[in-house]
Amino acid sequence: MTGTTAVSGSSYTTTSRYQFDSAALIEAAVAAKLATANAYADKIEVNEAKISAYAELQSLLLELQEAAQAIRSPKGTIDSADDVFLDRTAYLYSPSNTTATNLMEATVEEGTDIGSHTIVIEQIATAEKIGSGDISSRTEALGYSGTFTVGAEDGSATEITVTGDMSLNEIVKEINDVAATTGVTASVIKVDDDSYMMVLTAANTGQDISLTDPDGVLTSLGFLASDGTFANELRKNQSAIVAVDGVTIERESNQIDDALDGITLQLYAADPDTTLTLETAADLSGIQDAITAFVDAYNALRDFIVTNQTVTSAGVAADDAVLFADSTLRSISAAVAAIITDDSGGYSLADIGLKFDSSNHLTLNQATLGDALVNNLEMIQALFAYQYTTSDGDLALLSHDDTQDSLSFTLDITVGDDGTITAASVAGDSSLFTISGNTISGAEGSIYEGLKFVYTGGASESIDVEINQGLADRLYYVLKTAADETDSTLTDVIGALEETNAELEKRIATVKARAADYEEYLTEKYSRIQATLSAAESILALLEALNDSDD
Repeated sequence: MTGTTAVSGSSYTTTSRYQFDSAALIEAAVAAKLATANAYADKIEVNEAKISAYAELQSLLLELQEAAQAIRSPKGTIDSADDVFLDRTAYLYSPSNTTATNLMEATVEEGTDIGSHTIVIEQIATAEKIGSGDISSRTEALGYSGTFTVGAEDGSATEITVTGDMSLNEIVKEINDVAATTGVTASVIKVDDDSYMMVLTAANTGQDISLTDPDGVLTSLGFLASDGTFANELRKNQSAIVAVDGVTIERESNQIDDALDGITLQLYAADPDTTLTLETAADLSGIQDAITAFVDAYNALRDFIVTNQTVTSAGVAADDAVLFADSTLRSISAAVAAIITDDSGGYSLADIGLKFDSSNHLTLNQATLGDALVNNLEMIQALFAYQYTTSDGDLALLSHDDTQDSLSFTLDITVGDDGTITAASVAGDSSLFTISGNTISGAEGSIYEGLKFVYTGGASESIDVEINQGLADRLYYVLKTAADETDSTLTDVIGALEETNAELEKRIATVKARAADYEEYLTEKYSRIQATLSAAESILALLEALNDSDD
């Protein structure tokens, strides 16, 4: 530090022998304090990368679980709505040149029994139509006044009021305004440039139209003859007549949903000389798509696992191998692989054209799968789905878990005189099940835990039950344990990391606050030292100047 000091009319330039960089000293001291915070920040960054990787893993596992869901569920359980093996499709054939779908179409509900039926459409249902006489204009006033009522069998007869200044269009509007009540609609047909006709149509097939005409308005319009009968019935009301499997039935509608369980027939045209064949079958295309989706979801998971196992040429984990040697990933991967490669149930993925390549990705031979779908659908279902069979349909399975791979037992059900279930046992042991109304549940701690049945029979009986879990069902529960969004291994791991990061953020805030306080303390301290040194140097310079002056 240099400066000029004036003593007795003379000036001297001095250099401070105590010069130091206080800013650098403060910066270094504060940086040392912040080193801990930086270490915490680095740890947070590592944890965030893991959280992101775990979240991606969780998403992939849930996608695989969703794919497994479609091919795992047994008929009759709570989850059966997602069961692709219950999906049905309808095939319609005609032995003649007639295109079957020109005559009718059919839709089939899930789980409908597979089979074949014959259909002969002898007559389709029609809605009654009544025409007026010729009317010269649709927009000019007709000059008719009075009231009439109109209605169909499934509607309510309603009074229509007509005034002399109303046109054909306006009368039609009055009728259509109450069509929802009457079940009858009105329209206008242009016959030629000077001739129009009003047409009344029953909204539904199989329904007669009724008219009353106390003031002669409908007679004037040409709907009714002088004797009150229809003057111009364009089409009679008739029901549909169909022979289903040789049994003739009659319905008011062309949509028939009560002749065959789970099947709705939509009739378009009659052809008494053509016998249609309707086959209901499993939706093989849907099953094939579900299995393909399962393969794709598994391979996406394998891609993630391979990425996180990658080692560079230097023998260290690759930059994107965030979960390299991670115990959670390793455990989940092993659990999935153990199920995918298991053939203990008598069938394996290879039986339907699925094999593993060198990186353990699944490859699918569509020809082999197609052959299995056509010729051995039961094998595919046994491989993937939870199988439940019983000697009596009165015992239905409501739900299950993954406690049992397979079970075969006889359930003895005791019903009291009042029709309620009093006990359920296997080999005389009634402690294995609990009863609630008509629900029978496996007791906690027993081999039947997780099974829930409903019994609708009215008498005591013994029912044979056989259960086999299936590959997709087993995998579903493993994935649920690993990746469920509310309670799973990954949810816990991610939650723990997030809690750790939150705690580290608090520590960082504390360290930064203390470092700021320390910086402020050092700044004040060095300011005081600098001021003291400056004053001392000034006194020293003065003394030296006085000494030189005496000399």
